[in-house]
Amino acid sequence: MSLVSVLIIAHNQRKYISEAVNSVLSQQGDVDYEILIGDDCSTDGTTDILEEFRSRFPDKIKLFVREKNIGASKNLYLLLAAASGKYVATLEGDDYWCDKYKLISQVEFMETHPRFIGCCGDCTLIGEDGRLSGDGFLPWISYNRKFTFKSFKGIFLPGQTSTMMYRNIFSEYPELRNMYEVHPQISDRTIVMLYSMKGNFYRLSRILGCYRKFSDGSVTDKIYKNENSVVDYDINEKLSQLASDIENKKICFRTRKLKICGSALIKSLIRKSPANSECLKQVISRVGKIKFIAISPIAVFVAIMTKLSEKIRKIKFEIRSKNR
Repeated sequence: MSLVSVLIIAHNQRKYISEAVNSVLSQQGDVDYEILIGDDCSTDGTTDILEEFRSRFPDKIKLFVREKNIGASKNLYLLLAAASGKYVATLEGDDYWCDKYKLISQVEFMETHPRFIGCCGDCTLIGEDGRLSGDGFLPWISYNRKFTFKSFKGIFLPGQTSTMMYRNIFSEYPELRNMYEVHPQISDRTIVMLYSMKGNFYRLSRILGCYRKFSDGSVTDKIYKNENSVVDYDINEKLSQLASDIENKKICFRTRKLKICGSALIKSLIRKSPANSECLKQVISRVGKIKFIAISPIAVFVAIMTKLSEKIRKIKFEIRSKNR
């Protein structure tokens, strides 16, 4: 049994997958690890590249080629079910690790801090061409040194997924199956919520990974920017219900729900378009017309304050980055 199971999910990422896999294979330090790769029915040649990696490293790499597209969430779930390591590290096929001592540094932390469920670090943002893109700030990342369940609030993550490592508790936590039932493409919020209900995450003071941002934006980008308010609302509702069922008490990420409603309303008024009007209509249908009217004032206030809070967090992030 390996100490760490590295899980890589891939789908049509021929241009980037070699860099991702090589960044794992180039890890330094005395860490026994296995690499589990789930290729989600790629059609662009990604599978051929991964087959070559497996033939070169048969004792290190296990490749699972899905016969049909099952979505990123279930792809990751099946890899997690097959993982034998004490710890799990994740990576997407278009991202990569930039710290050759990522695994050893995280393993050393986890071994000496048994009370933490996981740890993560900072990431560098890069564009499709591999060049630096932006200042590294991601609005859905908490950036707190310690991340608890209260830090989650229905949206926040302790770190970008390529920087995370957490304890392998799959066999003792059947609720993890919900990571693909909540949304077929978005599982990081479900995983973080479920794990943070078991323990806290710690943020290491080092840059561990590179997160690739595309011109059309990721699913998470679009949700946070309120381009997919309906999807965000539905995920929020499912996560609230899941958390309530586990804790056997009512849990509602109310602030996030208000922000979604307020942002949809503001956007439909400022940028009038059929798409924004339809988005607002769908959100209202989920909340209920009378209730939506009642909460509209506070929802708009929460949306504005959330945006202001984001700007303050970004300033603090920039200051911290300069002083690193």
